[in-house]
Amino acid sequence: MVVNLKSSDIVPKEITIPFSHFLVIGTAHLSLWGGETGSIEMSPTTIESNGHKVPPEDVIATAINDNGFGCESIIEAQVDVYAVYGKKLIIVRELFFVNEGEKWVAQ
Repeated sequence: MVVNLKSSDIVPKEITIPFSHFLVIGTAHLSLWGGETGSIEMSPTTIESNGHKVPPEDVIATAINDNGFGCESIIEAQVDVYAVYGKKLIIVRELFFVNEGEKWVAQ
């Protein structure tokens, strides 16, 4: 027996992909030992939604890192926040943070 199917019979018109988490990636600008400066890609950091459509800035700032490189300090960071749906990343926020001593301030 042969069954003839059209693609419209097989492929659904709508697919729901559930939200998983947020992913923070970016570049940290460093003050190195000895007075030099440099930049490094941050280690990607996962942030749970905790009911937020976009994480608040203070939560995003906790993801700023030097990728384990080690430095005197992180001066500033360019940060991209993505919502993760399955294997799809959708950018939801772009921020630039400046280290003001005791806290990160988004510009």
